[in-house]
Amino acid sequence: LLEQSRLAEPGEFTQRAFLNEKMGLTQAEAVGDLLTAKTKIQHLAAMQQLEGSLRNHISDILKKLTHQRTLLELEIDFSEQDLEDLDRDKLLEELSNLQAELTKLASSGEEGMILKDGLRVSLVGAPNVGKSSIFNSFLQNERAIVTPIPGTTRDYLEEAISLDGYLVRIFDTAGLRETEDQIEQIGISRSYDIIKNSHKVLFIIDGNENQSEYDKLTQIVDKNKIITVLNKAELLDEETIASFRAKSYLISSAETNDGLAEIKNKLLSEITISEEDLRSGILNNARQIAACNRAIQSIEKALESIQAEIGFEFTAFDLKEASHALEEIIGKITDDDILNSIFSDFCIGK
Repeated sequence: LLEQSRLAEPGEFTQRAFLNEKMGLTQAEAVGDLLTAKTKIQHLAAMQQLEGSLRNHISDILKKLTHQRTLLELEIDFSEQDLEDLDRDKLLEELSNLQAELTKLASSGEEGMILKDGLRVSLVGAPNVGKSSIFNSFLQNERAIVTPIPGTTRDYLEEAISLDGYLVRIFDTAGLRETEDQIEQIGISRSYDIIKNSHKVLFIIDGNENQSEYDKLTQIVDKNKIITVLNKAELLDEETIASFRAKSYLISSAETNDGLAEIKNKLLSEITISEEDLRSGILNNARQIAACNRAIQSIEKALESIQAEIGFEFTAFDLKEASHALEEIIGKITDDDILNSIFSDFCIGK
């Protein structure tokens, strides 16, 4: 018997449960999320998904969409019968409501991915302003090497921490400066890539406003992503601190840990998903977001065809495309390659 046995493939048991219709695709994905959950919020989000929150949400939208498609098909197939004419205004209203509901769902996607993969935060500033000290203060240990010599961080350092149950990935980047050192140049180049892909950037100064440095940073990332921080406050007088606070700088001292709580609160203030949102279902990966956006685009085309009065056949086709996109999210219609990609990331068996 053992000779006829083999090791289970990654995700095989969950994949079989999905193929045998014991769970939906979003629930199957939630199993993988649950296995990799590192924080309280990640665990809660995965459990809600596993219990079917997103699947139920999408199914409810599909029911509404199917009802509108049925009315359209009746209008198309039995237009010569003595049936009541389809109310165009009501159809426009219902489809607009569905579009708004899907747009809200799609907007949850970015924050859903943050909950799943972590909020990426880069520490940026001129050398020796205290980036590594703040990095260490966040971590509450001495992983980053801190010296008064500019250019100590030649490559970025990354650590993951839990802030109020949310996963936060902090990157201590190489100081942004011109240098002849080839190794440091590579570190700075890598830092630029990290900064571009960050959700939030802490621009840290120590009293010198470094406007040229800030202007250089705004060429890489949107200003809305930047949080300005004045560090080494213990070395500055009250008048200087007050002037920077008036410019919306957060005031901190890595030496005394003052102001770090305010920085943490500012970072998490951008995450607006509540436990109620998790229970109603949110998107949390690129596949789901892309499918939801396709559904929104198809409904938009359907609305345009109604307003242009070019024929309900076109409207019905666009709504069919919208349904197919939503069905892909819950796995009713799913490409085999997509399935293999999803389950290949699972651990052996699960």
